[in-house]
Amino acid sequence: MHNKVLLQEMTWEEVEEAITRSGGVILIPIGSIEQHARHLPEGTDTYCAIGVAVEAAKETGAVVAPPLWYGWSPQHMAYPGTVSVKPQILIDLIVEICKSLSKHGFNKIILVNGHRISNNPWIQLAAAIASEESKAKVVPVDIAYIARQAYDELGFGPLGHGDEAETSHMLHLHPELVYMEKAFDKYVAKQELYNPDPRSTEDTVLYTPSPPEVNLARKDVTGGGSGNPKVASKKKGEKLHKYTVAKLIRLIEVLKKRESRLEL
Repeated sequence: MHNKVLLQEMTWEEVEEAITRSGGVILIPIGSIEQHARHLPEGTDTYCAIGVAVEAAKETGAVVAPPLWYGWSPQHMAYPGTVSVKPQILIDLIVEICKSLSKHGFNKIILVNGHRISNNPWIQLAAAIASEESKAKVVPVDIAYIARQAYDELGFGPLGHGDEAETSHMLHLHPELVYMEKAFDKYVAKQELYNPDPRSTEDTVLYTPSPPEVNLARKDVTGGGSGNPKVASKKKGEKLHKYTVAKLIRLIEVLKKRESRLEL
């Protein structure tokens, strides 16, 4: 296990050694600053992405770059504290970060998204562009998609916002930031031909962020969230975390063995 994995804490000589040790693998946690109902902090998505990235890096010798705290969150702009950045700006920023890291020898870059489906479209585009413009293989990972089997095994309800899964994960990572006495129990209402849950095999239209007014309508009911965080638990969060980290470790191990960026 390697104690120092955060890029920002290393000297340039330590980075030089870490490039060799890591096999050129570096992870970039990406999340959001947005409302997560009354019981979770604005940085929930980023905290979760950082948590799995750091633990996976410690176990594999990979490096973790400074996180991107901001994401695309127009649907939550009705609530104080939310910061939403245009996708094109986010794409350009990630591409430039990847190009810089690649220039120094980090040629296997994993974008670890904790903001679920809102961030996925632009992160996928950024990964494709960065792979094309640099010498790196850039792989986008969503922590909900990479652990969707665990969601079923743990009995989590439908995908929501500030839901049981996110709350459980935060209870494991940062229990001091969770206010369980403010948690709600309101599941997502089923909509015709729309199901964004990554586990679903049902027919669905594609996700686009809803207008802020739609989320504001939930204010007096759930405080802006959806799902059922009231049944969240630290034990479930620990199991979800370990499952996600294990999948990330497996991906890192696979990438380390790859000689060509044309391979996964």
